[in-house]
Amino acid sequence: MKRMLATINIVDKVDTCVDRFRKRGYIDRELIKRCIRLEMEPQKEDVCFLYRATNSMNEEGNIMKSKRNEISSNSNLGLDELDNEVPHSLSFGPSLFAGVMHDKTATVYNYFIQQKYSEGYLIKLPKKEFFASGSALFFMPPLPTLAQLASIGELFHPRSKIFIEELQLESRGHFVSGILNCSYNRCPAFLITSKRAVNSLKETIQRNRIIIK
Repeated sequence: MKRMLATINIVDKVDTCVDRFRKRGYIDRELIKRCIRLEMEPQKEDVCFLYRATNSMNEEGNIMKSKRNEISSNSNLGLDELDNEVPHSLSFGPSLFAGVMHDKTATVYNYFIQQKYSEGYLIKLPKKEFFASGSALFFMPPLPTLAQLASIGELFHPRSKIFIEELQLESRGHFVSGILNCSYNRCPAFLITSKRAVNSLKETIQRNRIIIK
């Protein structure tokens, strides 16, 4: 045991999350306080908050995205074409720091403090509508906020659902935009909704959003 411990310099080992918070300029106190005030405001009904950073507020809620059609290495379809548009799923943070311990690319706060993301907002959604009966627009993972701080991956945080044409549901050569390495045939059923539902996404975001940055 002594020999094993001798090879580990515990003093020099700093948790990546702790190290991030210690960096100069990482903490934007005014931004954090602004979000806390918004979440602490009295509400007429029980609501949840979804955070997102963007380069263009005008494009928020777009359900399709132009993207070159990538071919999965496991695909035997031999597709070699250009997709004009593919379904796009928007990622949201259930809190400012969800994912901060192990998935910094999923942490909304990290995007809020980057200058290249010029705008940031949150949307308020009634829990009764989006949790009791399930949402046609958003996937809400059944995880408490505290657990999401230490979570990682594509499905621990909320995201908008997508529409895929029925004839393409089994495609291994077409990929969903916004979800890493997700071909159509691998897209979970709980992320797929109707075309009518996704067409209302942009209006829902605009109606419920609060600009933060």
